[in-house]
Amino acid sequence: HSEFVTVSANNAATSKLLGIAINRLNKFYAPALHKAAPKAELSGEDRIYVNMGGEITTAAPSGIAGTDVSRVQLLQQPVAEPFTSKFEKKSGGFSGVVALLKKLISDVEKDSTEAKTEEKNSQEQYEEFMAESSASRADKVKEITGLNDSEATLQSSMTATKADLQSAQSSALASSKVLASLH
Repeated sequence: HSEFVTVSANNAATSKLLGIAINRLNKFYAPALHKAAPKAELSGEDRIYVNMGGEITTAAPSGIAGTDVSRVQLLQQPVAEPFTSKFEKKSGGFSGVVALLKKLISDVEKDSTEAKTEEKNSQEQYEEFMAESSASRADKVKEITGLNDSEATLQSSMTATKADLQSAQSSALASSKVLASLH
């Protein structure tokens, strides 16, 4: 179950991240498809600060997320000559990249669906196993109770038989004494 929870969380994060990447690409290549980020709700203190003329800023990232690297320094390369041609937006490769990202999202969603199905099947198998185990345990308890009852019956029968044997032995001993006294 813990593996399922981890996989589900990772898949959800992956889908969200790929969606953000597609939205960023849309911002540059297809502004009509770009969805603006929702405005953050300011706390009471922040609203007062903004009303007094202050500007809310976000903390600058201190490093590369998830890498524990706070700074990367590269060797200075000689600067190439500036481009002489006019800048033109490229849109030809955009659709391929977005299609690839959408395919990745669909693959992640498919994996999530498979994981949910596997988890559901595993849960059903577990519940079935527990029901069978409970029934088996109840049968074993009944069997043990029956054996204990049989043992008690046999013990009482054996006690009665021993009493009969002792009675027969004492009767035989008395008879042998009577016979011995007669001769």
